[in-house]
Amino acid sequence: MDGALRFDLGVSTYTERDADGYYRVQIDWPGGKGGQPVESYHPCGFLGRPRDPSVDPNGRPHIGGTTLWAWEGSQGHAIPLSDPRVAGRLPEVKKGGSIQYADTSAGAEKAPFALFDGANGSWQLYVPYGSTAATIAVDVSMPGVESVQIVHGAGMKIVMTAGGKNSVVIHNRTGNAYLEVNDEGVIINGNSKIVGSLIAGNVGAAESVALADGLLAWVTQVNAALAAIFAAAGNTVNPTIVAPTAAPLAAPTLKASPAV
Repeated sequence: MDGALRFDLGVSTYTERDADGYYRVQIDWPGGKGGQPVESYHPCGFLGRPRDPSVDPNGRPHIGGTTLWAWEGSQGHAIPLSDPRVAGRLPEVKKGGSIQYADTSAGAEKAPFALFDGANGSWQLYVPYGSTAATIAVDVSMPGVESVQIVHGAGMKIVMTAGGKNSVVIHNRTGNAYLEVNDEGVIINGNSKIVGSLIAGNVGAAESVALADGLLAWVTQVNAALAAIFAAAGNTVNPTIVAPTAAPLAAPTLKASPAV
């Protein structure tokens, strides 16, 4: 029938983006005839672009992205499909699940992917780089203890877990310092430094927190002033304001102040 589509499979040999933003694919037609790139089609909301094919010693396309193509009269159509070069670098997709991946030119042992688990809907993002990988995992496989975990390839991570105290924990690279926020409050583990203002107590009746260096300087000045006053009054026991960590001194017995 005139104008009927004639379908076949081929290997993508070249891709380009035209001035209108559409991608076109050149296909290794049967018989190795090649040809001009034709418009490619993608599922709604998703767009993928095949890598250039691997070639044999004679420069002929050897293996690459499989493409479903069709002719409608003189008009060509192409739908990029899977690439066998990346299949072994991806995890298993369970029945009902789906995966999006990238066949990076870096050729890592595992390809980057985003995977939905067909059994329970959990989701994982895996991005390898160098000898490590960054990951994000949304795990809903166990009711009551669902978790979200973000892990940097260098070791830092954030973990949010339901159940128990419903904790949010931020870890440093080695895991020996962390900040945990849970139903009971806040836990800080590790050496801490505060830059800026600090308020202690109820926010509505906020109380200032003194800086140690400034407080000690003030205590030194007050002690010097008190010593001078008590010496002038003829007292032999001088009261002393001590650092807040020391036990308070008993109040001294004072003589009457001299008349002014």
